[in-house]
Parts: sequence; structure tokens; C-alpha cells
Amino acid sequence: MLELVERIQDLMDCRHIPLDIRNTAVGEIHSQYLDASKARERLHWTPRRPLEDGLRATIAWYRAFLDEQDRLWKDRNLTGA
Repeated sequence: MLELVERIQDLMDCRHIPLDIRNTAVGEIHSQYLDASKARERLHWTPRRPLEDGLRATIAWYRAFLDEQDRLWKDRNLTGA
């Protein structure tokens, strides 16, 4: 997971923000291994796009969504609605 978070940080150009890793979650899975081989084998699944492209698209969607939410919030507060 840490590798994925670091890839996201790179794509968002925010490696300067330190990660806050607490390891305090109850029932947390301590070792996680991401592997899609079973889905490929049993479901004949293949990814539609490379991971990095999907991350870029997800980041762009969230940025646009949050920008719109910020604009709506400002509009409501400026108009008193």
C-alpha cells in the first residue's frame, strides 16, 4: 500500500507532505499483497488501462469534483442562500 500511496503522491506532486502511518487500526491486515491473477484466471478479466493512467484519471476526477464543491460552497455563502 505504501508504494501505491507514493505513486499517488508523485502524480499529485505532493511528496513533500509526510505520510501519517499509525498502525493502530483494530483488526488491520498487516501484510497485503495485491494480485489480480485469480480474477484473470477465473473471470478472464483484464484491466482496461494501466494503473498509472487510472490513477491520473481518478485524481483529475476528484480535483474537478472538489473544485466544483468549493465553487458551490462559495456561491452559497456569498449569496446568503
